[in-house]
Amino acid sequence: MKKAFRYSLVGLWILFSTGYLTRWWLTHPDVMPRLPESFWVSLIQLYGSQNGEELADLELLVGLAMFFIIVTLLTIFIWFIWCPVKKNR
Repeated sequence: MKKAFRYSLVGLWILFSTGYLTRWWLTHPDVMPRLPESFWVSLIQLYGSQNGEELADLELLVGLAMFFIIVTLLTIFIWFIWCPVKKNR
């Protein structure tokens, strides 16, 4: 039970922090480095955006994917540093 609760908290942490960082990135675009123009052009062609609302959806999807990967990797890294390795004897 304790292990399931711990994993649930980690999952919630990843979801909420990804959402928060994406929202922060979309409201403060000048804080972080910009992605290259060629990246955006190729994504727009791949996604098939036709208007501004679809461009905003694409920007949201890129932010969610980017921060999900970053937050997950940092969480795994901190998890392995924080929790000692248990050896079977």
